[in-house]
Amino acid sequence: MPYELHLADVCDLPFDDASFDAVYSAHMIYHIPDRDAQARALDEMLRVTKPGGVLVLIVANPFPLLFPGRSLKRIVARTPVVGPVADRIRPDPPLPYEPLSPMWLRRRVGPRATVETISNGLPTTAFNQRVSEFKPLGRLLWQSLRFPETARRRADR
Repeated sequence: MPYELHLADVCDLPFDDASFDAVYSAHMIYHIPDRDAQARALDEMLRVTKPGGVLVLIVANPFPLLFPGRSLKRIVARTPVVGPVADRIRPDPPLPYEPLSPMWLRRRVGPRATVETISNGLPTTAFNQRVSEFKPLGRLLWQSLRFPETARRRADR
C-alpha cells in the first residue's frame, strides 16, 4: 500500500479536518514539555480524525505501582516546595518528560469522543530479572495475584 511521510509539528498538523480514519501516537505526547502544547497536540489529533474514527494514544503511567521508587521521585518532583529544589539538583533528562494523567486525557477527550481506557504492561528485562517468578519477591507477588483466584475456587467447591 503506498504511503507518504510528512514532517510536521503535532501542535499544527498540515492536514484538513477529518482527514484520517485513524490517528496513532505512541509515547510522544508527554515529551512535549508544556501542558498547553500537549493540549494543542491532542486537539490537532482529534481535529484530523474523522467522525467515528479512532484515535489511539499509547501513554505510560506516570506513577507506576510496580516501580515505587520511580513513582515516589515523580511525586516529589510535583510537590510545590520540594519539586523546584529537586529540579535544580538533578541533571536534565535527555528528553523532556511531563507525564499526563489518564484522567487529564479523559477530561480533555471525553466531551468530543468516546473514551476507552485499556491498561497493559510490559515489564522491562531488568524488572523481570529482579522480580521473576523464580525470585523470592516475584514468588510473593505472584502468590498475592493468584490468592483471590485460589480463594474463589475454594469457595466455589
